[in-house]
Amino acid sequence: MALAALETAPEIAKAAATLRGASETLLIPLACRAKASKHGLVDGFVDRKAEEICAALDVDFDRYAADVATMRGAVRRGMWFDRRVLRFLAAHPTGLVLSLGSGLNTMYERVRAATPADAWRWIDSDLPDVVALRGALFEDDRARTTVALDLSHPQWADRLGPLDDRPLLIISEAVLIYLPDALVRAAFSAAARLGERRGACVFLYDWCSPAFMRRSRRHPAMKKLKDDTVVFRSSMRRPQEVRQYDDRWRVVAQSGTPMTGAGLAPAIFYALYRIATFGRRPYGLAEAALISTQHERTRP
Repeated sequence: MALAALETAPEIAKAAATLRGASETLLIPLACRAKASKHGLVDGFVDRKAEEICAALDVDFDRYAADVATMRGAVRRGMWFDRRVLRFLAAHPTGLVLSLGSGLNTMYERVRAATPADAWRWIDSDLPDVVALRGALFEDDRARTTVALDLSHPQWADRLGPLDDRPLLIISEAVLIYLPDALVRAAFSAAARLGERRGACVFLYDWCSPAFMRRSRRHPAMKKLKDDTVVFRSSMRRPQEVRQYDDRWRVVAQSGTPMTGAGLAPAIFYALYRIATFGRRPYGLAEAALISTQHERTRP
């Protein structure tokens, strides 16, 4: 099916059902958000756009959101990202948000519902086949544009074209863990270059430990993927390792809410892991800020 041919409901549904590789994983958080929203399973979380998309696609979403802990964890992760984005836009009302590997994420819709897009701008991006699917399900507007980006391409940042000097927030939710270490390194290096000479540059991302990476196929949601070759491909012992990619990155916030808020069993595992590893996390969320002055770069 040609990418440009996604015009009818059957074509759109077929395109979603035939997603393979890492692209198939985008159905997991989408299904989790839709199920949690429809049934009120997480207090305060509503995602009507996710519900709408799930109703439109010929995909067995119970397959991807069957595990309650996974569903709660994915929603808690999304809520954490939402809060950090809203905080950034409150501090930088004219900022630019760049979402890497957007999949079928409805973060833009949730954020815009919470704060009018009067001056800030948003870019969603993903691989061409996913962008084609997004184009059939989402509408760009004055504030948002969608760009096809392949993070495995050395010059992916050039596809964005010239950007103004707005404060920049980069988001990568459930994306980097599927990339090999070399591409994660390249993504943070490219992000640092994009963030140079701006009033602010922040990167929001999730990460996993080496042990978590090695056991990724045991994850309840990963077991449901049709493509059994999909695994986590990168890991960090601590999120501060991004300084190895560019020493201007500084981690300013962390969270384990996808596990601590997913239910009793994940929360207990999380706590025991931290005890056994002297404070490290098996999986977490982080916010890194780019510093630029020589004085700041020499600080420990």
